Amino acid sequence: MVYEGPVIDVDVHHSWRTSDELIDYLPAFWREHLAGGPDGPLPIVPGSRRVLMVDGSNRMDTFPEDGSLPGTDFELLRRQLLEPLRVEKVLLNYEVGLQSGMANAPLATAMCRAANEYTAEHWLPLDERLCGMILVPTSAPEEAAREIAHWAAHERFVGILLVVDALGRPFGHQVYAPIHRAAAECGLPIAIHLSGRPEGRDMAGGNLSLMLERYPLYCQAGMHHLTSMITSGLFERYPSLRAMLLEWGFSWIPSVVRRLDAALPALRRETPEIRRLPSEVVAEHVRFASQPFDYVPSAALAGVLGGLDGFDDLLCFSSDYPHWDADEPTYIASRIPKSWHRKVFHDNAARFFNFKVSSAPAGATHGG
Repeated sequence: MVYEGPVIDVDVHHSWRTSDELIDYLPAFWREHLAGGPDGPLPIVPGSRRVLMVDGSNRMDTFPEDGSLPGTDFELLRRQLLEPLRVEKVLLNYEVGLQSGMANAPLATAMCRAANEYTAEHWLPLDERLCGMILVPTSAPEEAAREIAHWAAHERFVGILLVVDALGRPFGHQVYAPIHRAAAECGLPIAIHLSGRPEGRDMAGGNLSLMLERYPLYCQAGMHHLTSMITSGLFERYPSLRAMLLEWGFSWIPSVVRRLDAALPALRRETPEIRRLPSEVVAEHVRFASQPFDYVPSAALAGVLGGLDGFDDLLCFSSDYPHWDADEPTYIASRIPKSWHRKVFHDNAARFFNFKVSSAPAGATHGG
């Protein structure tokens, strides 16, 4: 089974070549703070070097020949992703964007502004197919709203990226109201990306020991973010707001949404803002990235996703390049019904982000 047509990739990770490249965009005070004294840089939070550089989660073939880290070389991105997959648009989502959740809120604010400025200057001018996401400090929602307003008029920033739930609340909570309001006012969707979490918090049952233990459970937080947005009445307060979940998987979505539908009649009294079934809210306001493409046997996939009507309108292709578990259209085209191809690989994302796109070059083929 093949797909012949244009591709929009809603999750590609880019970064800076060295920590100094990001630090150079910080105000003088923070540059001096990070430089530290004669003993080296001051600590920020445990493990905080990840907020400056990528770590070891990438495909081996994505390391540039000059020794740079994956996600830092546009030419390699062009050769490995844009050209062979005939990609029409990509969303650049940083190396996950942990700057957004730093415990030091003023530093998080400065880091997010630096990351956005770096993207605007170093990446977006390289190719019209590259689109930016506004990284915001979730530890400082009012500052996040100011960052959104600062970039909202930039035609190449097409959404708002939320990563770490720095205040310990799911992203539908009222504590993030300044972000919700700013997103609705400027007409940009929010995207919630899988991430690490603030120190000391892990999965629902407690902290984990193994990647093998953690990886299958990443979807837990995605479930919470989705239910929080729905049960808080977020989309009733902001009818134009749109949200996308990135890298949380998707096979769990029909089950969770249908359980919300079933529970609503008995529990509606505590949620008076909700005036529609959760499944109707999701259909109108929420979309989901395809990566990681959940391992469901092909024969059972249609049955699993059929638990939520119109799922072919909700799923958007994402590669997660350059990470080790990245997905390619070849694989996904072989797993989903052919009637879904055009929607999943292109049309759903084009409508969600209001892209004005052209037809794909002749001969774009994915699948086998």
